[in-house]
Amino acid sequence: MADAGYATQGEVDYPCPYCQRRNLQTRANVPYVRGMLIAYMMGQKRLVGCVKCVRGEIFKQQGLSLLVGWFSPVALVANPLFITYGLIRGLFVFPNPVGVRSLLAEAGIPDPGDKVDVMKACYALAATMIRADGKVDPAEVETATRLGGELIPGFDAAEFEAVVAGNRVPDDPYILAGLLRNVLSDDARQRVFDYLVAIANADGELAKEEERLLDGVRVTLALRRRVEALAA
Repeated sequence: MADAGYATQGEVDYPCPYCQRRNLQTRANVPYVRGMLIAYMMGQKRLVGCVKCVRGEIFKQQGLSLLVGWFSPVALVANPLFITYGLIRGLFVFPNPVGVRSLLAEAGIPDPGDKVDVMKACYALAATMIRADGKVDPAEVETATRLGGELIPGFDAAEFEAVVAGNRVPDDPYILAGLLRNVLSDDARQRVFDYLVAIANADGELAKEEERLLDGVRVTLALRRRVEALAA
């Protein structure tokens, strides 16, 4: 393993968001289905981390699918295929620094030492929050686009909507916030977070689930001000 702060060949010199011990080494996309009686939800998880942790997360997703992936006719057919793919994919996780850099670039995160694209980082984290429940609500996208134009100088609605539609950034807001914490200034992290809170408050009500998610992102971004203070 490389000494802290030094990436070896096949790594990117940011800490793995899962173990915080090894560097980023690989990425993986893993499809899933969640059955809900008649309805179902289908999507894919975009994972990034060290080889060991990404492999563990792939297998964890297959365990979750074994528990909750069956409860609809479509899920009953798709779940065995996705689980089989996931188990095989987990066996073949290798270093992929080019894929890691591509994923980070979509989120505005540069190679260590290069300048971060704060606007793209803002788009990426907002898009991840919108997708946090596994689906994209057009009303949420419209609200985020409107508020971005009002609150953030230089906000480009077309670019933001392309990030949401492209769906190429890590889909766990905590993982993305942990990566951004390493590259954004204190002021930039606060501006991005204030934008997320404004989106959540746009309907005049901050749901408990949204508050918990936002507060988790706040902690991950290493910010002190609580969501309640901003929502007041």
